Amino acid sequence: MPIRLDSFLSKNGISSRRKAKELISQEKVTVNGEVVLEVLQVDPEKDEISVENQLVNPKYLKKTPEKCKIKIKTIILAAFLF
Repeated sequence: MPIRLDSFLSKNGISSRRKAKELISQEKVTVNGEVVLEVLQVDPEKDEISVENQLVNPKYLKKTPEKCKIKIKTIILAAFLF
């Protein structure tokens, strides 16, 4: 799901949205290996985003409902066995 780059950095604890815009204007942010010069839309599931050569791991991505169901079933099964 596309999201604004400054919001993505903010949600992942890199910086505030305002500070993220400063990092972008200072050419410290890359998307897919290319320096970003302005705020743009990124898809964290497909794009590789780095700040000062450090890859940003998309923490905020929500689990799909199917993954949640599997986790809940596993927890219930584990509780039943113990």
